Formats: sequence, structure tokens, C-alpha cells
Amino acid sequence: MRRMTLAMALAWGALGCSGGEPSGEVTWYADAEPIVAQHCMRCHNADGLGVGDFTDPEQAVDFASLMLSAIDAGRMPPPTSDPSCREYLGADAMSLDFEERDILAAWVEGGAVLGDPADSRPVEPQSGELDSPDLELRIPAPYTPVYADPENVDNEYRCFVLESHHDADFYLTAMAPIVDQTSILHHAVLLVKDRSELTPEERAPTGYNCMGGATVEANGDTVVAWAPGMLPVELPPDTGVRVREDQVLVLQIHYFQSPGSEGVADQSGYAFRTAPSVGTLAQTKQAGVAEFLIPAGDAEHAESGVYSPRVEEEILGVFPHMHTLGDRFYARVLRPDGTDICVVDGAYDFDNQLTYQFSEPLALSPDDRMEYTCVWNNSSSNPEITGKPVDTRFGERTDEEMCVFFTLVRQLEEDVNPLQAEPVDPTTLPSGGFQLNFASEAAGTFIEDGCLGTLTNSGDSPAVTGMGACTLQGALTAFFGPDPKPITLSGDPNGGVLTVDFGNLVVESDWTGSPSGTAVFGTFDGKTTVTSDLGQAEVLYAGGFHIDASN
Repeated sequence: MRRMTLAMALAWGALGCSGGEPSGEVTWYADAEPIVAQHCMRCHNADGLGVGDFTDPEQAVDFASLMLSAIDAGRMPPPTSDPSCREYLGADAMSLDFEERDILAAWVEGGAVLGDPADSRPVEPQSGELDSPDLELRIPAPYTPVYADPENVDNEYRCFVLESHHDADFYLTAMAPIVDQTSILHHAVLLVKDRSELTPEERAPTGYNCMGGATVEANGDTVVAWAPGMLPVELPPDTGVRVREDQVLVLQIHYFQSPGSEGVADQSGYAFRTAPSVGTLAQTKQAGVAEFLIPAGDAEHAESGVYSPRVEEEILGVFPHMHTLGDRFYARVLRPDGTDICVVDGAYDFDNQLTYQFSEPLALSPDDRMEYTCVWNNSSSNPEITGKPVDTRFGERTDEEMCVFFTLVRQLEEDVNPLQAEPVDPTTLPSGGFQLNFASEAAGTFIEDGCLGTLTNSGDSPAVTGMGACTLQGALTAFFGPDPKPITLSGDPNGGVLTVDFGNLVVESDWTGSPSGTAVFGTFDGKTTVTSDLGQAEVLYAGGFHIDASN
């Protein structure tokens, strides 16, 4: 099939080409309807995002000339990833070939005749709804966003607990949102979270505020993400996302107050097909860039990142997500032998975001690198900018920006080395030595860091009351900066309490001592949550120290 790319469509319209048009009368029912159903009715229907309901033949006639103009201008169908990069499910419906364009042109130029309904050859349009779900969960009660945060005007992130009422582990094999109010849903992320971690606030039927955790997610493990225009996610046979008996589903919705949506109450949810068991586990990784500045006036600002798995995986699909400045995206896999494999590559449309579910999975090993890039247009040439362009940073509001590649994978082998902070042998540290190791997974990247410092005993023997400072060595300086952080510890030589103050994070841990003469060798470990402007993440830590227990 000869697909019409954006450049081809623009050239086609400019040249006024119409060769190859069909002979004889071209009518809606016999000729145009099947094409429009396949390529347009996904959005242009009574409940869709597009203008006009093309399932109504009379409306299709009314929009006929505008339809053709949008096609020849390259605006319709909306831009997507080029399937020649990597073939994905539904790609044929995302672009027109030249012959189809000619048929529509002949229909429009012939007066947009309806013809005989008996000639109709119905084509089932793509749908954002999931076929034959066996589980549907909605927000417990209608919720009206209040947009009360003065620092995030017209934006609200709200999380709702969805109880599945399963009494055993089960698996999600297909899923799609039940969108109640399309005018106010910016995007939605579905997560799983341990039921024991829910607070009373989070259990409320009206949900809880979860602004501040959109990219490095602390609310739970990501299952799937959705944005306007998306089709249902359907996993390969015998593959599923596990929901344990002791877990709940959490639906995080980004509400955005558009004109005329004041006071609108929403009760969206999710529909699933499930299975009691599967052979292979799937999960969604959040690869992305969480710190950037897009200068005002820059029409082609790009930021890139890298993701590598811990174990053998297969990439099943990718959902690139930006906001209204988004212009293009691409990702590729680079193998150690120099092989360069295209993953996705296309123009970005905020109103037509897709999870590109690949026709064939793409193998990914720990030695491979998936490089992903977002390109934004922050200039007056971007029609989404109504005023003067301004410097734009990462953020959760619609007028801020993101670069997230929700990457759907299935693991081909079990992770036998789960994420952990490297323990410290305190006997290897010099007198007064202190070491604290961190491990975390943030934005699809495994982060390991260390905090090195010194301690001096300030108490009377046999008590241990230490004071000192610790300096981070690597990636976590993005959260906490490069300055030394104060350390205090107290206790008898056999153990006590250690505190490291990172400003917006305080690590407090019990330590266990091993007295040796006048020295105490201490060890400690635990986990905590990191919160900053970049988001949230669970961080594991382990450390040790060597301190003289006497003055």
C-alpha cells in the first residue's frame, strides 16, 4: 500500500493532483463510507474527539469539502509513527493511500452524493472501547474537580482506588479506559498498589490529591497509560499484568479545566479482560527525561534519554507522551554489535496519542540501549501557542511539558538480582569513615548512588554520639544538590539511631553496632520515598560507619 505521508500530502494538495480517480458516479454508501469509517470515525463520532459525527451520512456530506481540505493539507488523518520504522497494530487505519484519497476527492467534486443505502459496505471503525470486557471498575462516586491549587491553575491530579474484589491473584490481558467526560481528561495512568499502604485519605470515595508524582511514580507500579485518541491495549496470548490478591488498582487522572467545563462531574474508570493465570508477565516501564528547559522561540528543541533492562525483555509497545509543545518523537535500540533498530518515529499530535502496539515484539537485552528523544516546538509557528512563547520546563500542568515513553514490555526471564542498595562492610572503612549507598528506579533508569562522609564521636564512652557530613557522588544530586548533608547518630556501642538530613528527605534508620576495643563498626539499611520537583520514587539504602567510641 502506498501510504500518504505528511510531506506527500502537502505536495499532493499543492499540485492539485487527482490522477487515478474512479470512473462513474462516486457515492457515499458505495465508495466513500468504507474509507471514512476506517480512517476517520475513530474520532469523528457522536462521542469522539473530532469535530462532526461522520457515522451520520448527512453530517459527512456537510463536512465533505473540509474533510478533503484537511487531508490535502496533511492534518488528517492525524500524524502518527511511521509504520515503516516498525509495524504496529492498526497502522493501516492511521494513514490514507493515494487511491483512497482519489476516491474521496471524486466524491466531493461530484457533489458528495449519498447514493443508495443498499450499496453500503459497512466497515467497523476503530474504537477506543474494549470488546467483551469481563471486569469494569469505575471511580466510586462522581467527582467534580475543584482546581484549587493556585500553583497549578486549571490542573488537578486526582487518584482513585479501584477495588477489584478478587480473592486471589489475577492477570490483566487487555484494558481500555471508560472515559466519562472527554472535555476534562488530559490523561490517565493506571497503577497497582499494596492495599496495606493505603492511608485513610486514599481510601476515600472522592479520591486523593496526587499532584507531584507523574513521572517518577510513587503511587504504585504502572500498569498502563492513556491519552486522547488511544486504542485499547491488548496483550499477546498468554501474557498479562499481575494484580496480587493484596493489591488494589489506582486510577490517576489528570483533569484539565477547558472552557465550558466548569462544574463537570466525572466518573471514569477502566474496562479489562482478565485471566486467572498466564505464562508470561508484562509491565510498563516509564522511560523519560525529567529535567529540561525548552527556551522560548526554539522551534526544534530536543531532549534524549536511555533505557536498558535488568533482564531479557521484549518490547510490546511504546506510548510517547508530551504536552502541547510536542512536535516529534523517535526511539531506537542500539545493540553492542552496532545494530541500530528503529522503534518509533513520527510527528506528535496532542489530540491523537497512541500506544504503538507492535505487530512483532522487539527483543531487548541488558547490553542493549533504547535511546528515546522528544522534540518540541516552542516558537510562534506552533499553532498551540496563542501568546508569546515562554521558557518551559518539565511539569505536570498542560502548560508545562513532559517527555515520557511508557514502554510496555514482557519479561523473558525472572529478575534474579532484584533492585537493592549495596551493603557496606564497615570494617573496610577508615577511622571516622561513613558510607551510604542508594538504589532506585526512576524514569525507566536504574539509579545507584553513594554518599561518602566522615563522623566524629562527640559523646562520652561508652556512648556513641556522632556528628559529620556526607556528600552524594552521582545521579541523586539532581534531587538533592552537591552540597554535603549533615549526619548525626546516637546510641550505645551495640546500636542506636542514625539520621542523615537531605533537606526535603530525612533518612532515619536503626543501626546495629559491633564494638571492637574503642571502635564501633555500625551497619544500617532501609527504604524511603524521595520527593522533589522532578517527582517521587522509592529509594533503598544501606550503609555503614567506623567511629572511635571514646573521646
